[in-house]
Amino acid sequence: MDAAIPRRSFLKLALAAAVPILGGSARAVGRQNRPILVIGAGVAGLAAAAKLHAAGRTVIVLEGRDRIGGRVWTDRSMGFPMEMGATWIEGSRGNPITALANQHGLRTHVGTLDDEAAFDFDGRRLGDAESGEIEQAQEELSDAVEAFAERQSRDVSIGDAVRRVLDGARLAPRDRRAVDWMMSSLEVEASGSADRMSAWYADEDDAFPGEDLVLQDGYDRVPAALAQGLDVRLGHRVLRIEHGAEGVRVITDRGDFDGDAAIVTLPLGVLQSGAVHFAPDLPRRKQAAIRRLGMGLVNKVVMEFPRAFAEGDPIVLGYMSSIRGEFPEFLNLMNHPGAPILVGFVAADMAKGLEPRPDREVVDRALAVVRRMYGASVPEPSNVRVTRWGSDPFSRGSYSYVPAGAGMDNYDELARPVGDRLLFAGEATNRRYPATVHGAYLSGVREAERVLDL
Repeated sequence: MDAAIPRRSFLKLALAAAVPILGGSARAVGRQNRPILVIGAGVAGLAAAAKLHAAGRTVIVLEGRDRIGGRVWTDRSMGFPMEMGATWIEGSRGNPITALANQHGLRTHVGTLDDEAAFDFDGRRLGDAESGEIEQAQEELSDAVEAFAERQSRDVSIGDAVRRVLDGARLAPRDRRAVDWMMSSLEVEASGSADRMSAWYADEDDAFPGEDLVLQDGYDRVPAALAQGLDVRLGHRVLRIEHGAEGVRVITDRGDFDGDAAIVTLPLGVLQSGAVHFAPDLPRRKQAAIRRLGMGLVNKVVMEFPRAFAEGDPIVLGYMSSIRGEFPEFLNLMNHPGAPILVGFVAADMAKGLEPRPDREVVDRALAVVRRMYGASVPEPSNVRVTRWGSDPFSRGSYSYVPAGAGMDNYDELARPVGDRLLFAGEATNRRYPATVHGAYLSGVREAERVLDL
């Protein structure tokens, strides 16, 4: 999926375009001897492969990265597990990831986000009464926006709905910051810009009940458990997928693979980029669904400090910046075993603007906010990590969302197989649970069952 294709791979592509899979070599291989090919070793791909493997099918998983897990990525370079991607099991009761963790003896603990301290743009900590007042006003605004959207004959963005609800209102500067903070926090949760996110479908997905859980030894233990016994080929960048009634051929930068069928779990951002070519082209309806859905962006700035200074404070620190989107939330891990850690979150347009900047500049931006909240005596971080999911060629973003005018049926279209041999899984193919690890997992199981039914 890299834009720079070696000459040998380019010649392979050119030759493949002239001699498609439906003629010759693919027919020469007995279909009963060909594997099922799974594209991507994220949770969706591993879930599909694990179910097929358990059913006795031969499976090969092709992964471009040098690791498994996809957007589940646990960094251990600081001496303890730090989540660079997915962080929680969201809603533990009935969640298949909870069941998987229990099955494999993975340790979990409750990771509640209900406790929050809020700071104004100048670092002033809001008292309980003021925080409650702002929270109440935000809830009332949210209800008004929802009611406004329901009255419209066409979908509008959340940002547009907020502006139209507040049209003519004379807001004090603090109240204007509170409105921006509400939208910035929504962007961190949903990954898309409030100015593009659908007001009709922003809260349309389902959720599992129960408390959120954190994997104590790292979320990457989940894909590791799924991958046990599987044939996973790391470092295989998929360049082209040829498909037809006779089977599939997947061309990578390290060789070609013939299969009876392929389950494609490429993230929506990769499909949108066109980095992987399909022959023949995907149906127009599927191409349209890929274009219509949004691939959002949430990045993290992890800062380890030489000493703790926020111990005793809640796990969530909210910041009402005078600049919309400027690190509206921090995760305070200083009350937990390990090192003194703060994790800053930035999303949507602000995240896109910071992503090309060097680490030092991004960290300085986050550190300036922390020093407004806790004073100039906050020390320089001793260790930092900055994610750039939008620039990652194997993800091209964080997770999907529904832009205004798109609609949830695009998730169904993206999940629709092309013929009997080309199938699709991943969080962006799960209408009920998009943008979640459990949604990705369930989509992989769904497509494995589809293959087995065939």
